[in-house]
Amino acid sequence: MSCPRILSCLTASAAVFALLTVCLIPTAAADSPGTNFPFPQPLQHPADLLELPQVGDDIDAYLKYPVPRPPGEIKELAVTEDEVCALTHGGLLYCWEFGVDDELLLFTGMLAAITAGTHHFCGLDSASRAVCWDDRAASEGAPNPPLSDIAAGDAHSCAVDTTGEVTCWGRQLDADHRNPPDGPFQHIEAGGPNTCATAAWDYAKCWGPNLPDAPFDHPVHKLSVSSNVVCAIDGANRPHCQFADDVRQFDPPAPIAIDVAAGADFACTLDTTSSIACDGTAAPDLPETPPLSTIIDASDTTLCAVTATGGVRCWDQTGEILGY
Repeated sequence: MSCPRILSCLTASAAVFALLTVCLIPTAAADSPGTNFPFPQPLQHPADLLELPQVGDDIDAYLKYPVPRPPGEIKELAVTEDEVCALTHGGLLYCWEFGVDDELLLFTGMLAAITAGTHHFCGLDSASRAVCWDDRAASEGAPNPPLSDIAAGDAHSCAVDTTGEVTCWGRQLDADHRNPPDGPFQHIEAGGPNTCATAAWDYAKCWGPNLPDAPFDHPVHKLSVSSNVVCAIDGANRPHCQFADDVRQFDPPAPIAIDVAAGADFACTLDTTSSIACDGTAAPDLPETPPLSTIIDASDTTLCAVTATGGVRCWDQTGEILGY
């Protein structure tokens, strides 16, 4: 029976119950449902999203239930010097090699998070285990699960476990990465030889050869780290960047931002109008009117974005190098 026929046969309150049990897609279960609602069951055709029903006084209760996300919607980007990968809410991973149009599906329903180093990727699978590829040495020595976040740099990777402590592994770890600072941390990012971490809305700590140990004098989130720049967003949605000693310093291009991405000698912001802007001596060559976007991420040389229409586009100093 289709959902409109169900709604025509039931009372308003029963219609809400039927809609939640029959018409929500499985990805809604990733959020925490209201205690008064049953666990949603999958649709036979999960892509068939319904408009909000008109159910009178029960509409307020319905609005408290998490809004389902399409399983193919991109939730994370990760960019190396050679490729970009996009992870969807359904756990699918799509990767593109710059200059090659073929779309590669590497994992199906496995990954819950993804990160990129200079030439390798890492992620967390559904069992909260570290999974790395493209650099065998970068995969050796990963800590035991469960892990809550993961980051990849030049030839190293680091992860935060569920107690908030950090372990790093990889080739030729320096002293800082063999003995990372004590947590607890919740979020970790890496770029080049550097790693930075922060708890939720707390002060960031960095380790490695190029960046200051305490780059910001106020709590931040949304960390982004490159080989010589670290950027973050504070509690008032203002972006901030700190630089290695040999990098020309500049203010982030937008005064208010919802996302920030650090490259080598450049930084890019995504502001509240979904507009991208970049600054720095090695800033990518964006089009005169960049596409409205929802997510940005950068390697040392390249910026990538998820556009408002769901595509992926990337630019370096030569201009656009990927358009999907």
